[in-house]
Parts: sequence; C-alpha cells; structure tokens
Amino acid sequence: MVPMQYKNETYWKYEYNLSDHLGNVRIVFAAHSHGQPELMQQTIYYPYGMILHQQNFGGTLDQSNKMLYNGKELQDDQLAGMSLDWYDYGARFYDPQIGRWHVVDPHAERYPEWSPYSFVFNNPTRFIDPDGRMAVDHIDVEKNTDGTYTVVGGEANANKNIYVVNSEGNRTGEVVGEMLTEYSFHDNDGNAVVGAIIDPSDNSGQNFMDNEIIGDNPGLVHYMRNATGGEKYDFKTRDIPNGLTPEAQGQYHYRGGSFNGKIASARDIGNYGAGYVAGRKGLRWGVVRVGFDALESYQQGRFATEGQPTQQAQRLGHSAGSAVYQKIKFERQWQRATNPWPVGPKW
Repeated sequence: MVPMQYKNETYWKYEYNLSDHLGNVRIVFAAHSHGQPELMQQTIYYPYGMILHQQNFGGTLDQSNKMLYNGKELQDDQLAGMSLDWYDYGARFYDPQIGRWHVVDPHAERYPEWSPYSFVFNNPTRFIDPDGRMAVDHIDVEKNTDGTYTVVGGEANANKNIYVVNSEGNRTGEVVGEMLTEYSFHDNDGNAVVGAIIDPSDNSGQNFMDNEIIGDNPGLVHYMRNATGGEKYDFKTRDIPNGLTPEAQGQYHYRGGSFNGKIASARDIGNYGAGYVAGRKGLRWGVVRVGFDALESYQQGRFATEGQPTQQAQRLGHSAGSAVYQKIKFERQWQRATNPWPVGPKW
C-alpha cells in the first residue's frame, strides 16, 4: 500500500509485486478502477543487481517502487550530483555496481576461505543474502528411530544449520548441527541430496583424517593416485555395499558424520583430506586448484573443473594443511637462526 496525492488529498493505493525465485521484484502492478491490473513498473537486472532497464508507467503523482533486487530497498540518494544506488540489506549496504559490500561481514570468521566483502559467494543466480550476513545453505532432515537423520530438502538462506522437520515439513526446533561447508549435502547443481543419511555418532571421517591423513602424512602424488576408484584414500566409497542403484550410491557418497565439531559428508572428508595434503606440502592454493582441475579433466576426458562441493571442502583442508606447513617452516627457520648446527631434514 502506497500513499498517493490528488488535488491536495491523500489516499492509499494497493500495489502488488511479481518476483522471481531470488526475490527480485520484476513487475509492480495495481488494481485499476475497472478491476483490471494496471502495470506500474517493470525492472530488468544484471546478475549482481544493477538495473539494466527500468520503466515506470504510473503518472507523475505515482511513487516508483524502491523494493527491488532481492526485495531490498534501493538507496538512490544524490551525492555530489550522482545517485548512490546501494541496497539496504540490514547489516550492510550492498553496491551492485561492483558486486561487493563496502564493509566486512560481521560473521566473516565463520568462513575464512572467502573474502569478507564478497557477495553471495560470487553466485548471485543461486544464493541470496537475507540480511547482509552469510549467504549459505541449510539442510532439512527427518529424524529416524535409530538416532540417524535423512536429508529431505534444503535451500539457500542465511545459515548452515541442519534442521529437523516433521512429516509435514515444519521445523521441530531441533538442530542437528552445522554443515562443514555450505555445499556439504548439495550436489554440483546445488540440489539437496535427498535420501542421504546423517549419523552424528559416526566418527569414521574424523578417524580417517586424524590417523590416515594427518598421522601417516602421505605425499601428494601418492594421495592423488589412491583417492579415486575405491582406493585407500577414496573415503566416499569406503565400505560401500554391493548392488546399490546409482541413486543409492550418490546418497552413500553424501552420508554424514561428525567432523571437526561440525557435520560433514563423506565426500567432504575426502576433499578436505586432498586439500590438507597439498597445503601440508607447502603448495599455494592457486597451484593446487590448477592441479586438481587438471586431474578432473583427465578423468573426464575433456576440460573440466571440479564443482563447488568439492572445491569448498578442499579449500578448508588446504587452509588447515598450510597452517601446519607454516608452523613447521617457522620452527626450522628459528632453529637455524638460534643453532649454528643443522638439525634434521631441510623441511
């Protein structure tokens, strides 16, 4: 409802919005006096929210709608003769001209692998940011009688929690935990892997990481050779039952368990391990990314890049491995600086 003025009198007029799947207001219309819809405004956006084209059809007395991209209010104040054109998300103002925030995300410490100024993980066609803080996924699960949970859905919103829902799809108030990454139980197309089983008491992934990756400290080449096709480090297929359908195999690859205080899929665990091994050897992330994509291209027989579920877990593992590498490097540099006699191998 918007206020209108006519002959020094104020009256109220109902306006209605037609929005797309991301909440972007595309069409604004009002009820005409004859009962027919009256087109008031049409807006077309660039992917990151800057207005490509907008047309207002109302008269001079009509106030144009400013609730636009993601349903947020456009701040078009004039500064030094130029329009600001930022969107008010609550916690921060967003600048669609550069596709970035101008201030740090208040929850930036939760995802150190991303720039605190980045907008919706550089994927505005899939994610939204409801309030200017963390635009990630959640997962809905149903509780089973044996204490496990079955994934039944999920969508992009403002947290990585795993929520329990009842048979009608309503949340019960129980939260199983937080996903390791925003893609933990989503496939490469961004769809929730419905049917995957999450068992918070399952520590097999943590044991795999602590004993076989951190404990054994395998070389990167050795790891990559044995991380696919059911080999030693292919955790997602470990102990997979025979005779599963392709759908059931996918669900098994996304089985969930406890890992580093969060809930991770089996696919997360293997990818985290790959990133950790590379970071532990001192390789920079850009070099690692090229190597992993080259392996993916070789396996598929064409140029290819790994999906976001894979990349995000690898990046977390790489950060952890790099921290260990830097710590050891510093300790050995300190030894050489304080002890004239060499001790141990170079690195």
